Amino acid sequence: MNQESKINSINKWDVIWNFGATGLKIASSVILLPIILKKFPSEIVAIWSVFSAISALTYLLDFGFNSSFVRTITYIFSGSQELQATGYVKVYEEQKINYQLLKDTISAMKWFYGKVSIALFLLLITFGTIYIWHLTTECAEFQSQIIIAWLIFVFNNVFILYTMYYEALLQGRGLVKESKQIIVFSYCIYLICAWALIIFDMGLIALVTSQCISTILIRILSKKIFYDKEIQLNLNAIKIYSKKNILKIISPNAIKMGLTSLGSFFISRSAIFIGSMFLNLEIIASYGITTQIIGCIYSVASIYISTYIPKITNLRITNQKHAILKILYTGTIIALLIYLISTLLLTLVGPYILDILKSNTVLLSKSQIIALAIFSFLEMYHGLAGNILLTKNYVPFFIPSLVSGLVTTVLLLLLFKYWNIGIWSMILAPGIVQLAYQNWKWPMEVYKDIVIKDGKY
Repeated sequence: MNQESKINSINKWDVIWNFGATGLKIASSVILLPIILKKFPSEIVAIWSVFSAISALTYLLDFGFNSSFVRTITYIFSGSQELQATGYVKVYEEQKINYQLLKDTISAMKWFYGKVSIALFLLLITFGTIYIWHLTTECAEFQSQIIIAWLIFVFNNVFILYTMYYEALLQGRGLVKESKQIIVFSYCIYLICAWALIIFDMGLIALVTSQCISTILIRILSKKIFYDKEIQLNLNAIKIYSKKNILKIISPNAIKMGLTSLGSFFISRSAIFIGSMFLNLEIIASYGITTQIIGCIYSVASIYISTYIPKITNLRITNQKHAILKILYTGTIIALLIYLISTLLLTLVGPYILDILKSNTVLLSKSQIIALAIFSFLEMYHGLAGNILLTKNYVPFFIPSLVSGLVTTVLLLLLFKYWNIGIWSMILAPGIVQLAYQNWKWPMEVYKDIVIKDGKY
C-alpha cells in the first residue's frame, strides 16, 4: 500500500469514529433541543426547519461532482494511472500515486467549486431572500432576527460549497477517522457557542453563527490534515497540466449525479416547501422536528456502509467482490437494528420527553412517525445501494430519480388540492412514489452485480 494512501487501512476504528461524529451531531441537537424548544416560539422552529431544507441547495448545486471527485481521488490513491469517463481501469499490482493526475484534479475541483459557489450566492441572496421575507409575514415580530440570521446562513452555505473539495480529498484518500475527529472537535465548539448565544437571547442568530464558526474550523483543520509534508512536497514539484481534461472526463457522470440530486431534492424537500403554502407554521414545525429526528436515525443507520465506500471503490477496481458483499451484509443488519430500536423509542418515549421539556412544538402522531420511519429506511437502503453501484463509475438511476422527483411534486399538489388529509400528504406522496420503483430497483441491481453476475458469491 502506498504510504500516502489510507484506503486499505479503513477499519472498525473509522466506523467507530464515524459513529462518534454522527452521534455527537445528534447529541448536539438533543443537547440544544431543550433550550431551543423552551426559548424559541414554534414559528422560529418552523423557520429553522425551512433553513435546514434550504441547506440542501448547497449540495444540490454541487450537481453530483462531489461524489465523482471522491471516486476520482480514490482511484488515484489506489494506483490508477488514468481516468475514464465511464467505468474504471482495474489495478492488479501496487502502483505509485500519479501526482500529476492528483494536482490536476485538485485544480479542477477548486475551479468548479469557485464557480458554483457564486451561483449559490446569487440564488440565495435574491430568490431565497424573497421567499424568507414572505414567510416572515406570519411572524412579523421576529422579522429582523430572521433576516440577520438568513444573511449569516447565506454566507455559511456559500463558504461550505466553495471549500467542499476538502471533503472529497479526505474521503478519497481514506482519511475517514481523521475527518470524523475534526467533526467531533468542531461540533464541541458549535455546542459551546450555540448554548452561550441562545442564553443571551440571540435566537435563530445563535444557531447560524455557531454553525458558521464550526464550518470554518472544519475547513482549516481539513486542509492541515490532507496537506501533510509528503503530499505538499510531491505536489509542489509539479505544475498544473490540464484541469479542463479532468473536468471533461468527470463531467458526464457528475452531471447525471446532479440530475439525480435534483430529483432527490424534489422527493425529500418539496414536501416542506409545498406544505408551508397549505398548512400553518405550527404543523410544519411538528413535521420539521419529527423528520429531523428521523433524519438523525437515517444518518446513524447508514454509517457502517458509507464509511467503507472508499474501500469498496478500492475493492471494486482490485476485483474483490466477496469483500464488498461481506461489508454489505454486515451494514444491512446494523442499519435494520438501529431503525427498529430508534423508531420504537421515538414513538413510545419521544412525546413524553417533549412534555417534560414543556416544548412549544410537538411531534407528529405515532402512526405518522412509523410511516415516516419505514419510508426513510427504504430510502436509505436504496441510496446506499446506489452508492455501491457508483463505485463502478456509472450512474444508472438519474432518469428514474428525476421522474420520481417530478411525480412527487405533482402528487403533493394533487393531494393538497383534492384530498383533505393534511400532513399525511407530505408523508405519503414521496413514500408512495419511491416505493413504486426506486426502493426495490437499486438494491436488486446490487444483488445482480455482486451475487449473481459471477455466479460464485
